[in-house]
Amino acid sequence: MQQPEGFVELDENGEPFVCLLHKSLYGLKQSPRNWNFHLHEWLMEQGWTQSQADAGVYVFNEGEYVLVLYVDDIIVGGPKLSWINEFKADIQKQFKIKDLGPVSWCLGMEVCRDRLAKTIELTQKKYISDMLQQYNMTDCKPVSTPMALGTMVAASGETLEDIKPYQSLVGSLLYAAVATKPDIAQVVGKLARMMSKPEQQHWELAKRVLRYLKGTAELGLRFSGGAVDQANVLYGYSDADWAGDPSSRRSTTGYVFLLNGAAVSWNSKLQPTVALSTAEAEYMAVCATMQEGLFLRQLLDDMGFKQSGMTVIYEDNQGCIALSKNPITSSRSKHIDIKFHFVREQIRNGVFEVLFCPTEDMLADAFTKPMAPERHERLANEMMGNINV
Repeated sequence: MQQPEGFVELDENGEPFVCLLHKSLYGLKQSPRNWNFHLHEWLMEQGWTQSQADAGVYVFNEGEYVLVLYVDDIIVGGPKLSWINEFKADIQKQFKIKDLGPVSWCLGMEVCRDRLAKTIELTQKKYISDMLQQYNMTDCKPVSTPMALGTMVAASGETLEDIKPYQSLVGSLLYAAVATKPDIAQVVGKLARMMSKPEQQHWELAKRVLRYLKGTAELGLRFSGGAVDQANVLYGYSDADWAGDPSSRRSTTGYVFLLNGAAVSWNSKLQPTVALSTAEAEYMAVCATMQEGLFLRQLLDDMGFKQSGMTVIYEDNQGCIALSKNPITSSRSKHIDIKFHFVREQIRNGVFEVLFCPTEDMLADAFTKPMAPERHERLANEMMGNINV
């Protein structure tokens, strides 16, 4: 480390010495890692177990208590408040902490808990309000969908003179899309592909997403216990928009996993290669969905919610379902990359089950293409757990 100002010693050549550190200082590149290692060691000594799926999750007594860590923010939960208070007293002896009480805010998300209805709701009302104010859209007129039906996002005109506001806005929208707003994930994914050379049409579309958020700021993820036999049971939806990208003709993978009434994981992503048929595009999407499903199953297992049966993935393409269950080799399928046959292996091992779902009820449709207002609202409310609100 360079010597602090006002305390500088020079060597025989007149060059300043540097300091050899005996401990980490706040702000250095290696400090976060050293802090995490130190806290991890202390938690291990206290009997906590680190999740195999997520290094920021720790469990105690086989999942009876769960601790979630993000840098130096900690949320701990469990059935007995007295035990949690004892844990907070123990950690306070080791580290200087600030107890903020029951969680109400976390990383820009507002946590609302209704003990009578037994629900937990995550929203980003303040975050969205700050975005609207930053981009002078506070008084904008709301719209019913984040992207109008039939809109194409492609490069065609001149790049904006100043691209930084566009990049900043899309970055802000991305955080909302991955935190509590899966209903904008599809359009934000498309806008993010234009980061290097955005045009006026892309800027206008990004502002339309803000107009949509203005009208749906109250809509968040609402989790509830629901039916006893369905509590803590994970299931997902998988879909693909064949050749939907106008420039590359690649397809878009969309999936969403639900747990206790609302989405816990979702994705809208361009596929790595061009698919030659709808069934092939859907098959590639199911493969990506199962990869995420394995992670979620392991995470739930670590937290004490072991998925005893097969995890159901709903799919609306019969050709894809047949391809996933039967080792058929034909001129239409023999060229498919062998890595995607990971789907068949998981089904054969009894980890996942792919079932048919009518297209009109396919929640993952919202992650692959723009939709009419009525259908978008219905699917958004269903995936976010707001059906009866």
